[in-house]
Amino acid sequence: MTRSGRESSRQNGFQHALVFASAVAMLIAMFAAVPVTGAPGTGASVTDLTTAPSPRPDLPDVTAATLRARSQTRRVAVTFDDLPLGGPQFDVERMAAMTDKLVASVTAAGAPAVGFVNESKVDVEGETGVRLALLRTWTDAGLELGNHTYSHPSPHHVPLQDYFDDIVRGEPFTRMLLAEQRRELRYFRHPFLRRGRTLEDKGAIDSFLAGRGYTIAPVTMDNVDYLFSAVYTDAKTRGDVELMERIADAYLEFSAKIYEFYEGVAEKLFGRSIAHVYLLHANELNADLFDRFAELTRARGYEFITLDEALTDAAYATADRYAGPAGTSWLFRWDATQAEGSGARKVDWRNEPSVPEWVRELFDNRPVSQRLVARAGVRAHVNKARADLGVEVYRQGTSSTRIKRNAVIARPVARLAANVVESQTRR
Repeated sequence: MTRSGRESSRQNGFQHALVFASAVAMLIAMFAAVPVTGAPGTGASVTDLTTAPSPRPDLPDVTAATLRARSQTRRVAVTFDDLPLGGPQFDVERMAAMTDKLVASVTAAGAPAVGFVNESKVDVEGETGVRLALLRTWTDAGLELGNHTYSHPSPHHVPLQDYFDDIVRGEPFTRMLLAEQRRELRYFRHPFLRRGRTLEDKGAIDSFLAGRGYTIAPVTMDNVDYLFSAVYTDAKTRGDVELMERIADAYLEFSAKIYEFYEGVAEKLFGRSIAHVYLLHANELNADLFDRFAELTRARGYEFITLDEALTDAAYATADRYAGPAGTSWLFRWDATQAEGSGARKVDWRNEPSVPEWVRELFDNRPVSQRLVARAGVRAHVNKARADLGVEVYRQGTSSTRIKRNAVIARPVARLAANVVESQTRR
């Protein structure tokens, strides 16, 4: 084609483009004049879509916080305490079935969980090998293990050096199992979520853990599953299917309320959704129900993430200067720390969801709890002191769910502890 031919073709192309652009402009003008009815009777036009319409009186008001939450993908790391089995203990065959089911449900849900081990529950004469195999089920599935001390002592009730010794004693089996997977022991979870009765004790514990290379595993959500689990396991042992189903439904309903409450707490403290760390326990309740718990979690817009990923959230750099009787959510600790200057907390913790009273009563009156406390022997006076303290703090109206749990166990513990101490004194 000659140069003049190319120029003629180019001009024709420009003319066609101008005609097309004019046609598009006419269509846009015509369309803008046509009302767009997003809802009957609104008369909204295309130009109206650039501004937010006034809320209809029959629809709930959507706050900016709600809109932010909906626009964000919620994230949660799931952790399990008291491995290989938390709560009422039973034979290793039953433990194996529970472990297989729980690990299968967790992995099927795509939850990269961490399980925190009490090695005293592995170091059992004649059963150590089979109990190690239970923990190996976790690591073979690609799940991580952490240290939850050897015997689950409270740093509030034992000398600090004894507490440190218990931490070290809780390492060997866990280190060995992680080494099989070419991993290292790196996470520590405080028993009862207690970090120290005083700031000095808390600082000493933090320094000791740092010196051994531990990362502290915080908790922001806790659904007191061990309370539901205790009565669920009792019902399962008796074959009471109807009660098991009732407890299961109550547990999942309560778990949803815990999600909602702590989501609101995070919003008040940080103005946004944070990456949460959810505390559960290794028990039959979660083995039977984790698939439904995972469905509930996803329905609230969450994705499961690793504990590593959760801790990258800037919220976990928030100062925690809380020291006191409560073993509680880090959100409670952060709220207490931020209130130091003004004395005014942002969260009314009395609004934290309460366990259904009928579940409390089942837990309070179950024969198993009485046998467990009676077997505590000389430690019963410690349990009594813990329970009495829980009642005192609970009555002050400043407690978290974990302190409310102390109030739940206070009556049978205090009653039986007094009897045990008295009988031993007479001896």
